[in-house]
Amino acid sequence: MKIRLTQGEAKKEASEPKTQSRQTQKRTAQSTEVEMRKKRAKAKRPANAGTQTAPKKKTQQRQTAEGTAARRPVEGRKAQERREAPRQAGAAAPKQRPAGQKKGQSGQRAGSPGTAKKKRPVQKQPAEPRQRREAEEMGAPVKRKKGGLKYKLPIVIAAVVLIVVIGIFAGRSFYNAMLEPTGTSTETMIVEIPDGSTIKDVGEILYDQGLIKNTMIFQSYAGRHSRGTSGMQAGNYEMNHAMSIPDIVDKMLNGDVYSGAIPVLLSEGKNINEMAQILEKHNICTSAAFISETKKLGEYKALYPILSSIPDDKNRTLEGYLFPDTYEIEPGSTASDVVKKMLDRFTEVYNQDFMQQTIEKGKTVDEIVIMASIVELETKLPEDKANAASVFYNRIAQNMPLQSDITVDYALGKKHAVLTEEQTKIDSPYNTYQNLGLPVGPICSPGKSSIDAAINPAQTKYLFFVADMDSGKLYFNETLEGHNADVQKYMGD
Repeated sequence: MKIRLTQGEAKKEASEPKTQSRQTQKRTAQSTEVEMRKKRAKAKRPANAGTQTAPKKKTQQRQTAEGTAARRPVEGRKAQERREAPRQAGAAAPKQRPAGQKKGQSGQRAGSPGTAKKKRPVQKQPAEPRQRREAEEMGAPVKRKKGGLKYKLPIVIAAVVLIVVIGIFAGRSFYNAMLEPTGTSTETMIVEIPDGSTIKDVGEILYDQGLIKNTMIFQSYAGRHSRGTSGMQAGNYEMNHAMSIPDIVDKMLNGDVYSGAIPVLLSEGKNINEMAQILEKHNICTSAAFISETKKLGEYKALYPILSSIPDDKNRTLEGYLFPDTYEIEPGSTASDVVKKMLDRFTEVYNQDFMQQTIEKGKTVDEIVIMASIVELETKLPEDKANAASVFYNRIAQNMPLQSDITVDYALGKKHAVLTEEQTKIDSPYNTYQNLGLPVGPICSPGKSSIDAAINPAQTKYLFFVADMDSGKLYFNETLEGHNADVQKYMGD
């Protein structure tokens, strides 16, 4: 049968004679190779292989396929190169197993004596660069060279070393930071280290006092420098927040025990519960012991005549009469010793001059102390105290409730920035929203300036005031409209 070429194929054939000649030579070489394989397979076939028809059938199929391939029309150059790329990339033809030979048996000829000489394995040649690219385009597997580990190993080692160095530097920086002081205040405090305390116990005591940042770092440093607790002595130590861990350890190793009076600051505006916590922090006495002592009102009224105006009420304590100041308290002092020291100071401040003015104003000492305690907590600036006292006295004169938030805070036992409506309804004799006049007792220990303002208030018609939340300054008004305008201006509500 004659094969006709299309006009395009004829032109391509005419323009590529050399390419077709090479392709014809390749097909001829392939046909010759097929014939050689058939002869070798026939020579290796066993005697009884005549009854087996499967290999012959496969050979016939291969010949038919090759014949069909020979009769195919002349293809374009690109198509032929794509078909022949796997062969050019070094793909070897699969090795045939002789008929009758099972998988795993040797390849020597049946019935031949001895052992057949093993053939040297044929090593595959690496594909050429152009052939490798063509094979990759056709999807044929191409073996690539592995990257050298010897070039990556130094990089890995350098990275590990860098990480270790950074870790050591970061750990050392953290350690040094934990040795630094917890603050800058030089206000002294007395820290008691009981007998038999371990380094761990000392660290916990110092941490509770806010003198160190980390108990583990303290234990590590103190353990290395004191070799246990053998060099650290028990007793009272004068310390402050500006001391570092090395400073504290050196002080305790040198046995610099404080044997003098302990300075304790009990500032204005503190109530009995707050003072009790401060005294316990300085290891003067326990909080419970101090609170219990302040409830012995009858005993102290007999000792201090200035307390005589306090009503005999079982709920009343020495609240308001423990004058705020810095006290030098001797080691070993009891709660009773501290209370007496504070009452002595109150008697000194509330002198005969104050007592005479109180009588002239028709007031009692207890009324003055109650008013002074409210003024103390409602004001921050000394210049506002007399005006604030006048507001409360004017409201009492007009039978208006004082509506002081800090009295409700005292009843609730907690300070609040702004009270809710529900909180102002609490049932308490200290609630000046629900009760007229002064509360039943003082709510803190007022300072001398607040006592003076309560005795000598400013002469005004003010009924309201509001505080600037930033500066603490009070703005006073005679009318509710003016007061509400100031509330919007300074509180934003």
